[in-house]
Amino acid sequence: ATFTGDGGSASLATINQPCNITLDGAGNLYVADGNNHRVRMVAKATGTFFGKTITANNIDTIVGNGTPDFAGDGGPATQAALNLPAGVTLGANGQLYVADAMNNRLRMVPNTSGTYFGLPMTAGNLYTIVGDGTMTGNQGDSPTTTSLPVPVASFEDAQGALYIASAYGNFILKVY
Repeated sequence: ATFTGDGGSASLATINQPCNITLDGAGNLYVADGNNHRVRMVAKATGTFFGKTITANNIDTIVGNGTPDFAGDGGPATQAALNLPAGVTLGANGQLYVADAMNNRLRMVPNTSGTYFGLPMTAGNLYTIVGDGTMTGNQGDSPTTTSLPVPVASFEDAQGALYIASAYGNFILKVY
């Protein structure tokens, strides 16, 4: 499969190894488009999402530039590089979590600017919140200095704690 269709009808778009999907409370669909190294969204109603206007029933990239790499932390999510996004989920405040599998990191795009996990963040930008990029199994002193081998899924509970599944580490990591 190839990459086509951004900005157009979702029914005409192509995706390449969809690894995970999730819905938000408004019925918008989020797709971890694995081998296209992007997270894409199908809007139920026209609106602005993570700084990007998307027309109802259309698909558009909201995270990733399509290059399988690690780049762009702290900058616009659509200009950042992902490497096989395997999981996508939403937090209680509308933030988007991306399990960036081959970069060994969990990354986040806030929907509103604010402080998350002790870090000031700008809406629509991408940030690493867990993982140092290694597969060594090293447990660091903070979430960003901890090894997170091939994260594939995450979940935020009602108290705001994150649970992250590490496929190669064979563990579930809880981050407060």
